[in-house]
Amino acid sequence: MKLLNPWIALTAAALFVTTAGCGGSEDIPAEENLDTGGETATSEAGEDVTVDTSSTPDTGAVDDTGAVVDTSSDADASCTAPLTLCGSGAGVCVDLSTDNGNCGACGKACATDQVCTSGVCACPTGKVTCGTSCVDLASDSANCGSCGKACAAGATCSSGTCACPTGKATICGATTTAPGTCTDTTTDDTNCGTCGKVCGAGQVCTSGVCACPTGKVTCGTACAELSSDPANCGTCGKACLTGQTCISGTCSACPTATPDSCGGACVNRQTDPKNCGTCGNACPTGSTCTAGACVCPTGKINCGTTCNDVSSDPLACGSCTTKCATGATCTSGACTCPTASPNVCGGACTSVTTDPNNCGACGVKCGAGATCTSGACVCGAGKVLCTGSGCADLSADTNNCGMCGRRCGTGQSCVSGVCVCPAGQTLCGGRCVDTKTDTANCGACGNSCGTGGTCTAGACACPAPATMCTGAGCVNTSTDPLHCGSCTTQCARFGTCSTGTCGCPSSPVATTTCSPGGTPTCTDTSDDPRACGSCFTQCSDRQYCNGSGTCACRPGLTQCTITGGGGSFTTCVDTSSNPYACGGCGKVCASGQECKAGVCVSATTACAPGQNRCTIGGLQGCVDTRTDPLNCGGCGNVCNRDELCVQGNCRSYRPAVGCTASPCPTCASSFGGSTFCPAYGSMKSAICVEGSLCP
Repeated sequence: MKLLNPWIALTAAALFVTTAGCGGSEDIPAEENLDTGGETATSEAGEDVTVDTSSTPDTGAVDDTGAVVDTSSDADASCTAPLTLCGSGAGVCVDLSTDNGNCGACGKACATDQVCTSGVCACPTGKVTCGTSCVDLASDSANCGSCGKACAAGATCSSGTCACPTGKATICGATTTAPGTCTDTTTDDTNCGTCGKVCGAGQVCTSGVCACPTGKVTCGTACAELSSDPANCGTCGKACLTGQTCISGTCSACPTATPDSCGGACVNRQTDPKNCGTCGNACPTGSTCTAGACVCPTGKINCGTTCNDVSSDPLACGSCTTKCATGATCTSGACTCPTASPNVCGGACTSVTTDPNNCGACGVKCGAGATCTSGACVCGAGKVLCTGSGCADLSADTNNCGMCGRRCGTGQSCVSGVCVCPAGQTLCGGRCVDTKTDTANCGACGNSCGTGGTCTAGACACPAPATMCTGAGCVNTSTDPLHCGSCTTQCARFGTCSTGTCGCPSSPVATTTCSPGGTPTCTDTSDDPRACGSCFTQCSDRQYCNGSGTCACRPGLTQCTITGGGGSFTTCVDTSSNPYACGGCGKVCASGQECKAGVCVSATTACAPGQNRCTIGGLQGCVDTRTDPLNCGGCGNVCNRDELCVQGNCRSYRPAVGCTASPCPTCASSFGGSTFCPAYGSMKSAICVEGSLCP
């Protein structure tokens, strides 16, 4: 009979088997009928048995232990302890303490080789976790002794220690990321004797030494058989010619067909087109080498690299060096241009009667829009030919308005030969502007509102706190040294403006306003030779202002009273070179002597390198014209009081007012740009020196 539900039959059998084990000993006779609620099953005796399906749920699932799990929609969504329901929907009852797929929590799966014990994933006894796998550190060659410690290729792991096999005890190629390879350095051709030593071509590693096999020797990095190797015939490096053979260590003679030697090869100079007659003599394209001579085909001659028919070849017409113009033909050795373009201009055949680029004569261009008719440039009706512009309509052309070459300004148009600006605009500086709003031409051409100014209805206005100053635009009279307190008040050179009042910046000492050159200038009277101590004291050319407001001899000079010529006078001298104060005041060199390094010596003694002999008051001395301000660049060339001698050139200098380091605004505006230099001599202030060098 048909079994409607296989699980019903299995349940019935289970009931029959387990009844005796539930506290009783009575078996259910096979012939007794079971109340199945309508469905019939077959008993072990082969009789029909009715099973009550209304009281037995069809769960359709079994857990890991074989227990039935109720997965029907009406079942209670819970499991009997110690099982836990895992999974979405109906789920599955599992034991979280032992389930490898749900160890300790649903969805927590153990790694490969791990087992779940008491809800914790762990490796079996003798193994540890390395990454996601269980490994035996005692024998795993990828994790030998510890995780990640890999043995060299060819090695084995025993008791947690890597060991190479017998005969391959050396590890080669090991790096911080690779364990290397077990190697036998006595026989490995790529690691011979030591790691990394590679034997040459043909060599083999024997007992840790690279050697050539019997019958061959080492030539460079390869093995060669000297008795037969044409590249090393008889000895290393002795190469036979191409075409020769090496026999018993000797290069054979060149073959009969190629008996000559050229460029390291056997050739036949009688027939070789690359070595015809002599080595390196290449025959022209199209020729042959016959009896050692290059021969062109009949009707052609040798023109160096090619064979040409000079009677018809436009590239060599009449001679190898005559090239016909583009478009011309060569007939009977003469170049001929076509009838329609009989003239030659720029290496091409053309007609000067019709060519707009060569009209009337070569190189005469008609220009845009013009045509060449009968050798003359012609424009269409209503246009005039303007040189460089071509044909132009003088009534409307902005580049040729009213006459050739008259260009209209930016924004202008040409109307009836007159340049005009659009309505409401004026031509200012070659462009059309609206003087009602243009800040550079506000109200009239050239009236600038300046930086920050605005132009409204032809009048300039400035944003607070700026003031409009004619020619300067918007300025802040509280801080602008060129317009300090008012538009017409200009502070002294290098001066400052604060709250509308001019002042001088502080140098290492106080500064004041003087006019040493006629222009009010902020200066430091402690070391300015033009105003030393006061605005009215100027030092002499041999002096400088010593930083205390006193004129003193320049550094390197000494003040001495010189006697001679019927009188005496006090001046600053260089005692290292002045023969009237050689080595000190009052020490005068005798006739025939000169002062050298502060000592009177014979005038025939040469000056030291870098020094020149100069005549000083009738006597001579050796001076360094690179630094001597009294002989700067040449004997007798005295620098001015406000100059220093720098590399043989007199250079102006000023105190670097307000500066103690570079960059210095004072130096940037002095002499059109100068160099900031430390204090010179006993000056208290740094200085600005003309040029790019310091003294």
